[in-house]
Amino acid sequence: MTKNIVNIKEAININDLLFLSSFIDYCKDNGIRNLDRDVLQRLHKEKLVFPALKVYKGVAEFRKIYTEISGEKDWRFIYPDDIKKVKVIKKDKKKYYSTAGISMSMIEEYKKVKRVEDPSEHNFKPWKTKTYAEFYTSYKKLQNQYEFIYDKKQILAIKIALPYLNWVNRLSLSEKNRMYKHIRERINSLYVFLNFYSELEQFNKKAAEIRANKISDLNKNYSDKKAKKSEWTDFYNIDFRGQLKKIAEKIMEENKTTVEYIIKWRSFLVEKSLISEACRSKKIKRNYLKGMAEKNLIDAEDVNWMIHIINTFLFFLTRKDEDVKQVLGDYSLKICVICGSNFIPNKENQITCGSPYCVRQHKNQLKREKRLREK
Repeated sequence: MTKNIVNIKEAININDLLFLSSFIDYCKDNGIRNLDRDVLQRLHKEKLVFPALKVYKGVAEFRKIYTEISGEKDWRFIYPDDIKKVKVIKKDKKKYYSTAGISMSMIEEYKKVKRVEDPSEHNFKPWKTKTYAEFYTSYKKLQNQYEFIYDKKQILAIKIALPYLNWVNRLSLSEKNRMYKHIRERINSLYVFLNFYSELEQFNKKAAEIRANKISDLNKNYSDKKAKKSEWTDFYNIDFRGQLKKIAEKIMEENKTTVEYIIKWRSFLVEKSLISEACRSKKIKRNYLKGMAEKNLIDAEDVNWMIHIINTFLFFLTRKDEDVKQVLGDYSLKICVICGSNFIPNKENQITCGSPYCVRQHKNQLKREKRLREK
């Protein structure tokens, strides 16, 4: 999987889209307390994390009339085509304009009329701080009003970039450029995975659809509970598992990927979960998780839901049955001495996250300390 994806557009889920302010609130709810509009604008400017979409607002024309509604006389704004439908006492000669709201369900329609842009395909411009909403006489003032929209899953890209961003000002220009290159490569890899993960979401929907259709047929054709249960067991163990295994194998083949690749990214998701970011030992985590119901754990955090989707896919592919609780409890995390991010160590004595940049910085740090000792 060697694609070059600088934005999340290929993995966008319409149900996961959030307006800028809602995305900031979502990130704060999920542990990123220092995120605000300025930080997101900086990430955009540095070409690290782009908004998923830039959607331009439509502009509608209105007339201002003095009319009587329900016994009350007042000035009201109305669409020009609706003037004939009401009793007009007075009418303002000026034309008024207002921006229309944006509906997530209409994104595909907005694309058809070229109201949607991918910010990664355009040069950065400072974000507008002032917006106009209702009833201005200047159409020009309302032109090119827009909203930035993010996908919830971009919180993972934010969590990759922010630890580095906190100390970038201490670096030389060349070091800064190397670090930014490293961040972009990591986020590019994340988006490639998320593009693949979107197929796992579709796989899960397909499995649920097959299951629901079979249960519906059983309810129609069987009144005896034992016979119904026996038929379902036979279907599940032979037809259902076999059918989904073939679908899973096809997904793996088409994407030219491996189980190890999926498990690597599942480990990344574990790193970004609330349980892991608390940096407790395996023993403490397992004790903490012991009393939690699997469904509650899955519903508690979107990253846990993603782990659940991966577990479901791997079960039908490999027959290895793991739940979210088990996966979260199986990893012990450390904190990188260079960038400060959580990581799952590959070796017992590992003290950096393993990224080429952090490894190089740590080696340089050790060399400086050695030279100081030898003086």
